[in-house]
Amino acid sequence: MNEPIKVYGEDLYNGGTSEEVIGGGTMQALVVNIFATKTKSYSAATVTVKAADAKGGSYEDVVTSKEISGSYNEGDLLASLSLPVDAKNWLKAESTDTDVRVTLGYLPR
Repeated sequence: MNEPIKVYGEDLYNGGTSEEVIGGGTMQALVVNIFATKTKSYSAATVTVKAADAKGGSYEDVVTSKEISGSYNEGDLLASLSLPVDAKNWLKAESTDTDVRVTLGYLPR
């Protein structure tokens, strides 16, 4: 199983729970990774990353994954998303499937 990098020790989304994490304003140094949390067939699942200026603020959509479909094992990387260069500081994610973990990872420079 892949162990996702937890850039700030937290997930943006895990098992139906969305968390607010500082991650914007990094000039595209971070990537959003979406991992399977169980072995199953996914059917048109999507993940939307949202951003706000302040924790608990008004969140706006910044990037949405393509539909994720197919059979995957627990820990498999389902998709990676790039944050826009002007993403606000606070991030969280929402998913149409609760069996995913959304984390931040570093992009090589």
